[in-house]
Amino acid sequence: MRPGDYRLDIIAIRRIDRGDPPRLQSTLSFRNNEMTDTMSDAYDIAAQLGETQPQPIALIGRILRRLGHVQTGAIVDRVREIEQAGGMPTSDGSRRRTPGGVFFALVKQHLEETGQAEAAVALFPPRQRQRQSKGQGQGKSKSHPVLPVHPPPPPLPMVMRPRVRGRPGAPLPAPISAPPPAPSEPLESNAALGVARQHLTPEMGCYAIGARQEARVLAVRFSYPDVARERYAREIARVERESGWRVELHPAVHQGNLATSALRALPKGLSAERSPSIRAADRRVTVRCSGQATADAIEVARQAFRDETGWELAVETHA
Repeated sequence: MRPGDYRLDIIAIRRIDRGDPPRLQSTLSFRNNEMTDTMSDAYDIAAQLGETQPQPIALIGRILRRLGHVQTGAIVDRVREIEQAGGMPTSDGSRRRTPGGVFFALVKQHLEETGQAEAAVALFPPRQRQRQSKGQGQGKSKSHPVLPVHPPPPPLPMVMRPRVRGRPGAPLPAPISAPPPAPSEPLESNAALGVARQHLTPEMGCYAIGARQEARVLAVRFSYPDVARERYAREIARVERESGWRVELHPAVHQGNLATSALRALPKGLSAERSPSIRAADRRVTVRCSGQATADAIEVARQAFRDETGWELAVETHA
């Protein structure tokens, strides 16, 4: 690596040319200002969990910086399994936790079980007990009204959905049999977003849709925008025709999904020794592996990764 480069492995990031001590960060590699859009990923996770308030979204961002994308994604997958199995009750058993509550409980449990108790306290400080008022007797307890216990919320489908300004996307409308004619005037923003959500779905890799009202632009984020621009050109054109808005694709890839795709593409017999290293300048993902695989199997994996993402996959094995 050259001076000024950064390297980020599973647990540490350090400045190469200064020899700074490592500090906990994420699980990806990057160069200089090519940093992961952590808060963008935090909004995506918050949308899955149904969290819309600024405080839990900010907490998710701190968790991402602490645990990294791979571990955080594994916890989100565990939340999905728990929700499908009927959910998790609160500590006193009075009600069912929300998906966000399950996520935060699993994060705290993971930190405590891996010897990161200080980090758990920093992220989830204990609640301070309210002091008794001066006029209240020492041996007397103040009665509190009994709050009604509401029924648990229905299970939420834990899938990637489009979001607008951090809010969970609405359920996708049912597809129509024939395309409607182009509107004589551009649709209002909510209607335009509905058209975009109908045709640009999470199954295509679309994970966020926003609207810039003044410019009449729909800002769309795909996991792999270069591939999506070519593969879904017809759907994008249909959104523009039916809404009267222009569609812009955010140029950056979703680095968390990119790392996951790289690990998923590895051929049988190989396992990653560390998190994938991402170099945006070369559009290349490098995975250091242990195990054995044939050259043909590795080439098949590289081609599959290239078709899915538009990036190159480099597999390094021990000699």
